[in-house]
Amino acid sequence: MFKIRCSSIGHIMAKSGLTEKQEVALLELQSKERRTAKQQEALNDLLFKRDNPELPEGAKTHLRNWSKSKLYSRSKEINSKYLTKGNAVEDQAIDLLAEFLGEGFLFKNDQHFEDDHITGMPDVIRTDRIIEIKSPWDWSTFPAFESKIPESNYFWQCQGYMALTGKNFAQLCYVLCDTPEDQIIKECKYKSYELGMGGEYDDELYDMIEKAMTYGDIELESRIKIFDIPRDEKAIQNIRNRVEACREFLGKLEF
Repeated sequence: MFKIRCSSIGHIMAKSGLTEKQEVALLELQSKERRTAKQQEALNDLLFKRDNPELPEGAKTHLRNWSKSKLYSRSKEINSKYLTKGNAVEDQAIDLLAEFLGEGFLFKNDQHFEDDHITGMPDVIRTDRIIEIKSPWDWSTFPAFESKIPESNYFWQCQGYMALTGKNFAQLCYVLCDTPEDQIIKECKYKSYELGMGGEYDDELYDMIEKAMTYGDIELESRIKIFDIPRDEKAIQNIRNRVEACREFLGKLEF
């Protein structure tokens, strides 16, 4: 039976149902004391669309891919330098965050959670909250001056974790970590080819790239950004409702 991974909730939660224009039309029709037969028909149609929203195309694509993965017993490998760095610096990010929060030690959670609709493994679980850690590729992608969560997917991910763990509070923490040496060398080679140097690079090029990708000279306060996310029961129920709609779609999916 289909269950949504917390990291994938955003794929199925795109807005569906009425458009903004249709919502305005619905309110106008509902406010009328008397309606013509045509207006009543339009009202009924809008109410049906509102209460029985069709899955957005992004959700359908995700479900088709999920179904193919099950059909062929294969999983699609996702490889990128961004993901590679995130995995490589996970421990570094947790240690830096623990130092910043003054909490002594934070430990990576290794417990997998699952309920009737959702499945996932939070990064860190504290007595009063869950902590989700993101490690940006470099300083240019670090959300230093953002006041809102840069990626709405992460809001849904954290809501999923709170639903699974019973926590009422989450912290989405961006931690700007030093890039591992092997990735710095790869970037030097990429830049070398870009400059027509055939993969060879000198100390000057190495020093330039290393400086751009390591941050020991930056105060810790400027390397960590935390977004507080309270539990949203309506959002969690919307996730569960959408999972039910996904199951209905999958039940009708034909080869």
